[in-house]
Amino acid sequence: MGKTFIVEGDIVTMDPARPRARAMAVRDGRVVAVGSVDEAHTAVGPGVPVVRYASGTVVPGLIDTHNHMQWTGIQSRLVDLAGARSIADIQAAIRAYAAKHPQVRWITSGSGWHVVNLAEKRYPTRQELDAACADRPVYLPRVGHAGVANSLALQLAGIGADTPEPPAARSSATPPACPTAC
Repeated sequence: MGKTFIVEGDIVTMDPARPRARAMAVRDGRVVAVGSVDEAHTAVGPGVPVVRYASGTVVPGLIDTHNHMQWTGIQSRLVDLAGARSIADIQAAIRAYAAKHPQVRWITSGSGWHVVNLAEKRYPTRQELDAACADRPVYLPRVGHAGVANSLALQLAGIGADTPEPPAARSSATPPACPTAC
């Protein structure tokens, strides 16, 4: 198939004014017409190859420069904190998730929440997480490099007041400076 051709079938355009089309004309590797079969043929002239899709749908190409597909799927099953703008938002999301998923033994979040976006500009404390859900362990990782847990999660991990601080640990609840991409 050359660089000039016509595609006929059910085509999703992503144009709200015309969400579907019956044909698409491509000349020199570029889409030059999307619409009816006649419009496509008029755009490139006679004698060009035609690719017909009798079933299925043609969709625009999806380009994602970086995606961890398995983790993306896993995150859809965890408490969603992406819209959290305060610790109260985190607590509300945990409460709602816990109520909706009573069978889930651990309440965990995916990435997508950002400490720098919280009004308090700090991680929630274990006491604040306990106030949201004390009867199940809660663990909220942050980009795989940090995380916070409620009292029950810490207890199950064997972490208590007498646990020695790990080497090079930070005792501050204030996060380090972080670019918007972290």
